[in-house]
Amino acid sequence: MAELVLRRVLFPGNSEIQQLSYMRFSLGPELRTMLSVSAPMLSGAGLDLLLSLLAFDPNNRITADNAIRHPWFLEL
Repeated sequence: MAELVLRRVLFPGNSEIQQLSYMRFSLGPELRTMLSVSAPMLSGAGLDLLLSLLAFDPNNRITADNAIRHPWFLEL
């Protein structure tokens, strides 16, 4: 979803280790700001869904079942 909205690769890298490094660097508190600036067309609900999908900690990540019921889909 992030790559569709941003129209670019979210975690560029030539290897899994390099991609994990980008993820670790990118998936912090500054992600909300970066996405807000880079994807101003996203509503608050869209931003919330995207951040929930990208949560680094699997315990904090939205489940597929909850994601398809997210309020953002009501906006479509």
